[in-house]
Amino acid sequence: MPVTKSILKNSKRQAVVKLVGTGLGYINVHELVAVVGPNAISDVQTVSTANLELTISDLFYDVSAASNITRNSNVIWAMNGGSADYAFSRDIGVVLNQDANANVIVNIGGTANGTVLIQFTKGAGYNDPYDLQIQGPGVGRI
Repeated sequence: MPVTKSILKNSKRQAVVKLVGTGLGYINVHELVAVVGPNAISDVQTVSTANLELTISDLFYDVSAASNITRNSNVIWAMNGGSADYAFSRDIGVVLNQDANANVIVNIGGTANGTVLIQFTKGAGYNDPYDLQIQGPGVGRI
């Protein structure tokens, strides 16, 4: 089955994406902008790709064969057949930030459907429309 993608969470600071199937699944950094308020036009996060930081902070997978996550043609994480989960930021105090401004390609190997859940932390580059430090005095919500 081709890979299907679901965005399970998409907030100002985090996103969780679930991929199920076999083959290649694509996550574009621009599709993870969030609507952060009631007004769909003015309350949408914007993306500045020049300084974008979309790091992988947590990972769960259940795959039948060797699989991997790549960004900018660099393998960010290799997955052996089987299941595992990693809470990088909690367990070892780091996140996977190599090529953090690049789109993500997940290659789910094998003939049986696999599942990969990736939690991203949004850093620089995902601009918050309610960030009063960048909007100046007198602007924002109370």
